[in-house]
Amino acid sequence: MKTKGLILLLCCCFQALSQTQAVIGQPEMRVLYMNYANIIECSMMDADSSYVICQDESVFITPSTYNVGLGQNACFEVYISNFIKTVELEVHVLKNGVDFIVSKEPFKVKAFPKPFMQNTTVSHTTGAKIQIGLGPDCPFTNVDFEVSGGFIDFDADSYTFNGNLIPPDALKSIKPGKKVPVQITYQNSKNGAMEVCSGILTVVP
Repeated sequence: MKTKGLILLLCCCFQALSQTQAVIGQPEMRVLYMNYANIIECSMMDADSSYVICQDESVFITPSTYNVGLGQNACFEVYISNFIKTVELEVHVLKNGVDFIVSKEPFKVKAFPKPFMQNTTVSHTTGAKIQIGLGPDCPFTNVDFEVSGGFIDFDADSYTFNGNLIPPDALKSIKPGKKVPVQITYQNSKNGAMEVCSGILTVVP
């Protein structure tokens, strides 16, 4: 009898474990960024559908086409237009016509990382093709930056250029080895914002 009781207990335990879903998260990394389409993915077994809402009026949530076709997963883009320290997202599911709130998740809000000019030199021979990008440790890989132009300050003069190319004769009067400040205007591909960054270029032959 003791053996049968132990087997029954083990069966009940295995059945309970098989019905339990484990969720792994990173609380320190629960961050949303301003002026960026943050992608939130919901996955709820046995639900007809799921969606995400936020009570803050500066937060806009729309369906996303990211990861389409992952069964019952649903993806949303969360866009925060104004700076707020934290935001709470509500995860809802629909099952048999009934709406359930299954989770309320707090997120920290941070400014989107600033890109920087990746060039270090400008040549008398070839000029420079200006590139703007995020650092190698930045998690965003789907954001591009289009350079629309800029200007260079040197001595008592300056040079303005359009697009991302600095022609080779732009600094023909500057000796190799001298460093010149550059200001770049660029556009973020994700939010369309025109922004400015600065850098230093070393003149080379």
